[in-house]
Amino acid sequence: PDLVKATTAAYLEADQLALAQPKGLFGPLRERGLGGSRCGATAATVLLRTLQGSQDILVAANVGDARVVISRGGQAIQLTIDHKVVNVEGTWRVGGLLALSRAFGDAYLKNWSDGRIDGAQGGYGLIAEPDVTIETISS
Repeated sequence: PDLVKATTAAYLEADQLALAQPKGLFGPLRERGLGGSRCGATAATVLLRTLQGSQDILVAANVGDARVVISRGGQAIQLTIDHKVVNVEGTWRVGGLLALSRAFGDAYLKNWSDGRIDGAQGGYGLIAEPDVTIETISS
């Protein structure tokens, strides 16, 4: 399977769940998103896939400023990119309203059209698309 696509799809699905409109009689009257429209989260994940032979595949992903760091030969190596607004890549999308350019939730900063999340495709607003890094690990 394509591990980058699968990881990205999982992150985007988690964001959809975090942004869901509350259910029940008064649900449509409440702010969307778990904890309200101004509640968000960052994440970093690692998946280790064992292959036949002497190598494994490590898949590291993140949104926001959560990091994945490994040690190689006693040296710390950061596998993920911090999505802070000091990085030019995401500054313009959030207009100075948040310290991060990527995160789950924070519905008030998401680009919506017709009730669908459109951030990554529209290019504006907070997005939850992760950066994904694949490393080969030798046993």
